[in-house]
Amino acid sequence: RKEKKEDEKDDGKDKRSPEKKLTRSEERKRQREKEKTAPLSRHYRQSRRERDREARVKDRDRDIDKEYEYRVREFERNEDKRIRRFKDDLRDLEIPEPPTDREKRKFEDRDLDFGEDDRDERHHLVLGAAGGRP
Repeated sequence: RKEKKEDEKDDGKDKRSPEKKLTRSEERKRQREKEKTAPLSRHYRQSRRERDREARVKDRDRDIDKEYEYRVREFERNEDKRIRRFKDDLRDLEIPEPPTDREKRKFEDRDLDFGEDDRDERHHLVLGAAGGRP
């Protein structure tokens, strides 16, 4: 009678709260629990091989879950960098605007005046290599 009352209580709890969608590992665990509740003798003792196999399966599932959670956290951690890099790549792909007339004049003046200014590297290199003579 006690077992029936406990079963009724459990069923009542399930009916009150709607079931959430379970992950694969939770579904596997629930399936295994159903298999375990198969009618067995109270004195049945699992063999060491069976216990070890179940322990390995549990450990493997736990390791898989941990690895999955780790990878999700790592992915979220690197998300900002990925987005920033993607935006930079898109910006690099955009065709630059053609230079304005003012910028064109600046470029032309720089080209024509190249070597006359002391700040030009090549002018210094040429003078240095020739021993101070142009």
